[in-house]
Amino acid sequence: MISLLHISDYHAGGSSDKQPYLRKRLLGDPWLRNLDTLQEQGEIHYVVFTGDCANRGGADEYAQLNDFLGETCARLFGG
Repeated sequence: MISLLHISDYHAGGSSDKQPYLRKRLLGDPWLRNLDTLQEQGEIHYVVFTGDCANRGGADEYAQLNDFLGETCARLFGG
């Protein structure tokens, strides 16, 4: 059996994000704890991200998304 984690609609706001604390409240430590819980239920083999990654396409938005995905993959797959 293969399991995957599907992520969609991140909508990184970068420096134009008016309420970054809301994103951190949901996708900071609580997100990482959720990943730990998912791993307790079985190994995740793949992460699939299907779009709406940035609001306006700015470099800072993609940097924010890169950090999020990097943390997610490091938590799931190590390194």
